[in-house]
Amino acid sequence: MCSGTQHSHSIHPQPRTPKHTVMKTKLTYALLLAAAASGVALGQTTAYTTPVGYSTTTLKNGFNNVGLTLQAPTKVAGDLNVIGTTSVQDTSAGVNFTTSLGATGVLHVLEVTSGPALGLVTEITTWTADTITTVDNLSAAGVVAGNTYRIRKAPTLEEIFTTNTVSGPLTAGSATTADIVYVPTGVPGQYTQYFLSTAGAFRKVSPAGVSPNVPVVFLDGLFIQRKAAGTKDLVVSGEVKTDKTKGPLVTGFNYLGTVYPVGSTIQNSGLETSLLAGSATTADLIYVPSTVTPGQYTQVFRATAGTWRTVSPAAVAPVIDLTGAIFIQRKAAATTYTLNPPSTWTVTP
Repeated sequence: MCSGTQHSHSIHPQPRTPKHTVMKTKLTYALLLAAAASGVALGQTTAYTTPVGYSTTTLKNGFNNVGLTLQAPTKVAGDLNVIGTTSVQDTSAGVNFTTSLGATGVLHVLEVTSGPALGLVTEITTWTADTITTVDNLSAAGVVAGNTYRIRKAPTLEEIFTTNTVSGPLTAGSATTADIVYVPTGVPGQYTQYFLSTAGAFRKVSPAGVSPNVPVVFLDGLFIQRKAAGTKDLVVSGEVKTDKTKGPLVTGFNYLGTVYPVGSTIQNSGLETSLLAGSATTADLIYVPSTVTPGQYTQVFRATAGTWRTVSPAAVAPVIDLTGAIFIQRKAAATTYTLNPPSTWTVTP
């Protein structure tokens, strides 16, 4: 999953190469009946509620691993009536994507919320009143008529970070002095770099130019390179995703957001259903940012015996929290990964 950007700057995501500074994330999390306030359009007459809240991520000097663990409000939810290879339809009375989503060309994300493909996430960029064109083939992914869905707008850099050049989370400046936001392009190890100018506009480092309204899909992890000393807080508010998440996993390094704001661990993630088990040299590897040494990662894999193990020291893995963003090194063919919400949650949407 990528943000649709075309130009990239390549860096190598192996843990020994970039020096990524560890951050700390804390969540204040309120259960509110927010469907009415968020302006959700429903394909059916039954309403639903979603827990919402805000998270605060402390950005330190150096590279910070950041994920979007709270989501933009749901704009449309309903039933999929017709499933095609590159499009789906909701022909329910009262549904009008043109009215609910606005102009096409603004990146939105569709999530399947029931059926065998529960949790599947795909990007959409065009739509008519009752039809959505999808990046992925939902029929091949197991989506069938009657499955439910929700649609969210992908937030932009302006919406995530604001354009406040004085008290915002990013230090504004030039391409050499400002904080840099690295957004994955979808190609392993490649990122497009953006910064906030002193004029309060986001610009691309290469090729240089103004780059407004760059979207970020919540499946992606971000790097925030803070160049100044001290810390800044990135505060993000939104909905808590309470169901599982499915996304693409390509061969090589994948930089992924951990989606859930609190309570996620390697052990309760469900990733064992998606990853290749084996030894430290043959299995898929998960790289979790170290909480002790900036720029280092704990490497974890699923052993053939059905246990999670660390590469160094070679041992059964302790409980390892998943916060912000992680790397998954996929050593086999591309597949779909699954992340489960924490089993300790008792929230029901």
